[in-house]
Amino acid sequence: MIGLMIASFIVIHRFRLKVDDLYVGNPSSIYWFSYGFNWRAPVAWVMGTFPSLPGFIANVNPKVEVAAGWSHVFSISFCTGVGISFVVFILLHYVFPAPSLQAWVASQRSARETMRYYNEMYDCIEVIDEETNDKEFVSLSEEEKDSSDKSISGF
Repeated sequence: MIGLMIASFIVIHRFRLKVDDLYVGNPSSIYWFSYGFNWRAPVAWVMGTFPSLPGFIANVNPKVEVAAGWSHVFSISFCTGVGISFVVFILLHYVFPAPSLQAWVASQRSARETMRYYNEMYDCIEVIDEETNDKEFVSLSEEEKDSSDKSISGF
């Protein structure tokens, strides 16, 4: 599982997450994949887990004999599992790409630009004109930010 998460975040998503879409359970989300299921993940997980199974069975049931190599693979199963699932997950995403995910990742700004965007977006307040119901975001000054942080934290 760790190999899948590392491969997904670093290689497939290139350090980008669309947080709003993580909570959307329909085809409009970039994480919907095939009927809401990313079939690449369990395939990669099985491929990463399978090599350690003979050694695991022999370790659980001493009556079962396997070659010494399988026992050695089981003793380093974390490393082999992470490595194999990492590589298989990446290969599956490149051979069978998820078009909406690839398009979104390719169109996004850098991590620094995204951080600046969200800092500006959340360092403001929403002002609603009572007469017209128009919404407008107004940036807070540094003094207002400091006072709002203190009032929220209770200091």
